[in-house]
Amino acid sequence: MKIIPYESYVRHCKKSSLEVKDLINSVCASAPLNTRVLKFDLEPKPLVGSATEKTFFIYRNISYRNSFSPFAFGKICSEDTGSFIKVSIRMHALIIAFLILFETSLFSLLVALIFKSAPMGFIFMVFSISFIGYMLIYFSFWIEAKKLKEILETMFE
Repeated sequence: MKIIPYESYVRHCKKSSLEVKDLINSVCASAPLNTRVLKFDLEPKPLVGSATEKTFFIYRNISYRNSFSPFAFGKICSEDTGSFIKVSIRMHALIIAFLILFETSLFSLLVALIFKSAPMGFIFMVFSISFIGYMLIYFSFWIEAKKLKEILETMFE
């Protein structure tokens, strides 16, 4: 179990780097979902983002709000038999900063309460808030990361 939700992997693809770039750009919308209505797009694309010949940045095109939705950053490297793609899936940097700040402040409060011999019920309450908050962030990320990874895997087959 990783402490900070993050995944990185390398995927080999038989397509050239230009074909991979074109494939990513063909399945990605260039604007977020909330502006799609203005463009009268009848068939929404599954991803939002863009790709160049060497890099890409994408995330899932969802109709609901999820601050813990992962982003996929990638590097496309050419080789003789096609290309290989280095993918990193992570949360937005501000969400990671919030997670670290929230958890460290609650952990500091918990340590202070233990050393001050606070009532056990209060210590348990602070621990519960910290644990439940972390689990909500953690599982919200991994549910969405699994869906994004499945889309990427089917694209790069």
